[in-house]
Amino acid sequence: MEAALRNCDMCFKQSENSDGTTLLRPPEYPMVALGNRVCLMLPNREPMNDGHCIIAPIEHMAGGTLKCDDDMWDEIGNFMKSLMHMFAGRRQGVVFMETVLSVQPSRAGHCMIECIPLPIDKAADAAGYFKEALLSLGDEWSQNRKVIDTRLKAAAIRRGGFRNTMTSRLAYFHVWFDPHGGIGHVIETPDAFPQWFGREVVAGMLDLPPTVYRKPRKLTESHNQRRDRAEEWKKQFGWDKFDWTKMLE
Repeated sequence: MEAALRNCDMCFKQSENSDGTTLLRPPEYPMVALGNRVCLMLPNREPMNDGHCIIAPIEHMAGGTLKCDDDMWDEIGNFMKSLMHMFAGRRQGVVFMETVLSVQPSRAGHCMIECIPLPIDKAADAAGYFKEALLSLGDEWSQNRKVIDTRLKAAAIRRGGFRNTMTSRLAYFHVWFDPHGGIGHVIETPDAFPQWFGREVVAGMLDLPPTVYRKPRKLTESHNQRRDRAEEWKKQFGWDKFDWTKMLE
């Protein structure tokens, strides 16, 4: 765990000054909003488009958000709802994607959900695009269904939903179209599954080149530059109006 924390760019890190005081360094990702357990940040690589952001637990968690507790999931849902309202005011929808290629803490990185806005007409067709892409995967002898519907069927009896449908014991890909769920896929051969699968589907919808989703360029920024980029993002999209974390102050 110490090695994972030391090498994780998404984690806050503690270090001791020469006078014995403790210094807390923020993640190497621009921080937009901080809840009690979960935060909203911007990618540390070139974003796919304007608005591209990330929801992630503050505490280092490896192996997927299925391992998050109820309090974390309440905050994840709050961020999803806030982003949906924010982008809806700009005539945009948003997809939330998570790719977990390993559930072993020693191999898995800090879990995160990527949030990518789409034009409203493209967002309406997103489920069809993702379903078609998952059905076209080459796993001919897969033991699990290629497309798993994770939408919440009835909130009163908690039937369906991402957390009740998928398992944290297996690698997976999941895309939410709203906080109630979307489409999941069990990754049976992680070595053969492209880590950029979800971004590739979105790029196909938006006619973006492979350089945008395969290996986007890492941004080399100072702490002040990351802070300025987060502030510019908040002003551009009017985030303060939708920031649910203000209720915690």
